Amino acid sequence: MLWLQMFLMAAALGAAEQQVLEEVNAHRRAQGLAALAWHEPAAAEARKHCSRLLAGKTGGPHDGFSERAARLRRATGARRAGENVFLQDRGQFHPAAALSAWLASDGHRSTLEGPFELSGVGVVERGGRVCATEIFLGR
Repeated sequence: MLWLQMFLMAAALGAAEQQVLEEVNAHRRAQGLAALAWHEPAAAEARKHCSRLLAGKTGGPHDGFSERAARLRRATGARRAGENVFLQDRGQFHPAAALSAWLASDGHRSTLEGPFELSGVGVVERGGRVCATEIFLGR
């Protein structure tokens, strides 16, 4: 039965990742910006980062970003990369909450509205905490 719970949680988090991108793209379109295309390698990097962050294996929310960005730039030929991280201590994760927090911060808003074409989102839950990371790539 535990495997079923884990499967359902993984499916819900995968849907949440897509919803974050949909929320971000709705905002970008409202600003006259192009929508971002899903990029699975960036999502995989984002999930790994969230897992490490929630396990206490990083120094902070953006620790290791330059390495993540360098790996993705080499793989895609992207020239630009950006990252937004959202942490929630308890309660059910809502993609709109991540977007709202990012829009309330000038730096995060600038990244979200930046000159990017690709994006990957990772959402990970551990011990009642949730991390959502979105990585942006631009050519």
